[in-house]
Amino acid sequence: MKPSSKPRWTWRGAPHLPVAEREALRARIVEADGSSGAHECCGLLIGSVDSEGVVRVVDWTFASNVARHPTDSFLVEADHLMRAERQAREANLALVGAWHTHPSGSTEPSAQDRRGLPEGWLGWVLTVTDQGLHIRAYRREELPRSG
Repeated sequence: MKPSSKPRWTWRGAPHLPVAEREALRARIVEADGSSGAHECCGLLIGSVDSEGVVRVVDWTFASNVARHPTDSFLVEADHLMRAERQAREANLALVGAWHTHPSGSTEPSAQDRRGLPEGWLGWVLTVTDQGLHIRAYRREELPRSG
C-alpha cells in the first residue's frame, strides 16, 4: 500500500479510525493470523510528527512476526523495516511507530512493550474481539515507569 501525504488519522490521546478503516484493519489481522488469534501480529506506522508533537498516521504496514515467542511478543523483520523506511522516505514521510496485537485481549502495553518502543514513536496495541477492533495508543515517554 503506497501512503498518500493526506493524513488519515491524527493522534492525541486515543486513535479514532473511521469505521471502514477499523473494519479493514480488523479483517486483515484476522486473515494474517487465522481464526485462532494465538500469535501477535505486527507492523509499522507511517506518517509525520508536527512541531507540537502531534503524530499523523497516514498508513500502516503488516510485517512478519519473527519473535522467538510470537504468542506473547513481536519483532518486526529487519528487511521489512528497511523497506518501510524507504517507502516512507519516498513519500516525504517517516516511520512514526509500531503496532501489534495482544491475543490475550488486553490493550494495556506490557512491560516489554514499554521498553521496546523507541523513544518518540507511537505504539498501538490492538485486540480483536467479536465486538470489533480495540486500539490503545501510547508513547513510551508518557507511560508510568514500571516492570
